[in-house]
Amino acid sequence: MTDALPQAPGAVVPPVAPGQPEAVAVAVAASGWGQSFRVFQPRNLASWIFIWYLIAGAIETFRFFRPGAEAVGTATLGGFVLFTLYALPWLILLRSIDRWTKIPGKLVLFAFLWGGLAAPFVIALPGNDALLSLYGKVVSPGFAQDWGAGLAAPFSEELGKGIGILLLLYLAPRIIQSPFDGLITGAFVGLGFQVVEDVLYVVNNSLASFGGNQASSIVQIGLVRGVSGLFSHTLFSAVFGAGLVFFLGTDSTRPRRGAGLGLMLLAMALHGGWDVAGALAGVVGITPFAFMAAIALLGLVTVILVIRRASAGERTWMRTLLAPEVERGTITDAELAALSGTARERRRFVKTATGYRGSKTARHVLDAASDLAQALTISGGAETPNVAFARSEVARVRTTA
Repeated sequence: MTDALPQAPGAVVPPVAPGQPEAVAVAVAASGWGQSFRVFQPRNLASWIFIWYLIAGAIETFRFFRPGAEAVGTATLGGFVLFTLYALPWLILLRSIDRWTKIPGKLVLFAFLWGGLAAPFVIALPGNDALLSLYGKVVSPGFAQDWGAGLAAPFSEELGKGIGILLLLYLAPRIIQSPFDGLITGAFVGLGFQVVEDVLYVVNNSLASFGGNQASSIVQIGLVRGVSGLFSHTLFSAVFGAGLVFFLGTDSTRPRRGAGLGLMLLAMALHGGWDVAGALAGVVGITPFAFMAAIALLGLVTVILVIRRASAGERTWMRTLLAPEVERGTITDAELAALSGTARERRRFVKTATGYRGSKTARHVLDAASDLAQALTISGGAETPNVAFARSEVARVRTTA
């Protein structure tokens, strides 16, 4: 791991084993696999800023929830338990989407912590309060009530989460190499923000009823925020993170300023539209539910398209890394196409593949081949005991049910 900031374009090609094509060395450098993540880097200013914000966020989080915990302890504890459990399926989903060159778990953890500690209580809440007060004084209190959330949160919250993504990009320039890495990192930042915000809703709802029916507050807010959370901060921050990497570029990704800025603004627009759905629905002349459904559909379509576009580099690296393994007979052309293809192409391969003992075996072969790709990146393409073992595992799972 290095303390240097990412530069774009152009990647540094590491030493490669004799006989390996240079393209493999480029893919090894570009993938970021095998790189460790350290949050404490004494010579990196981004590290000190990141750690300071985390500590400040932890202190502010404690201060913020302490009065509520004393008044509505059941709701506070129940909210944290409920939405921590709610985050687990998201964790599984996001890790399954990140299936080409996976981001290390430690980086994922610190992305989540930024979203849950630093972004909401050090940046977003003070920013929201300041903007809402400004709108109320400059325009009118009614304007601030109807439109303030949609004109405050997209700036303070998305930028607050975006600062964390930016700092992580400077902390892990060899890991966050592609817009897809930015998308996954942003999604975990957004997930942390979403969990804490949902707990805050539970606490505030219980306090509004003077501590009565705390259990019903947990269930009520859990249902509402659980459904709305499917199209909320995790999605917005994923799009923003991909846009940020597109805008800045990395060692392996040439900057695309227009596309990057457009995605970041789109994430903020989706956030703003979601927060003022009721007011906008009245202007358009439809029900708030219909408007929110339209925003949700637009958000889902956006993130699917961004995943396909942002993952192009990841899929190319996977194809380059494992192309020599087709020549060796370790994997087949069809398996390589599935490994370097989209999620739909992988599912189609598993369902229609012939010559296996079942779909489960076909899936296991792909997983083993993915492990082989990771071993090759760690070794720089050289033949090592780990690479030999990973290659033997592909052969083993191919012949066992």
